[in-house]
Amino acid sequence: MKVVYLEKEVADLNLIEPLWYKLLEHHRIRSKHFTDHFLKMIWTNRKAGLLEKSASGHLRVDIARDSEKGLIVGYCVSTVSAIGQGEIESIFVEPEYRKVGIGDGLMQRARELSFWNR
Repeated sequence: MKVVYLEKEVADLNLIEPLWYKLLEHHRIRSKHFTDHFLKMIWTNRKAGLLEKSASGHLRVDIARDSEKGLIVGYCVSTVSAIGQGEIESIFVEPEYRKVGIGDGLMQRARELSFWNR
């Protein structure tokens, strides 16, 4: 397995939609109190919220791609507000790609000083 990391543009946000739905399902299955909440969530609304945050600050989309299979296997969306407050908005790694450092790699990219200090 050869995983490469790519920083994508806000316009490429739809690349993570299938994985975002997998994250949503992961939370829905494990939630004891918010199952109905997760059933009502849709990508269009989540994307709109992320775009709104990007308008008043910065948004970064990092993806992890298995270059041998050509598949996106993980992502991390992070934001920095106008006052410089950073947040990991969403992160997901496909189950079969977990425990090999991909999540850590995505988090490290989100923490890059060049992004947080823009």
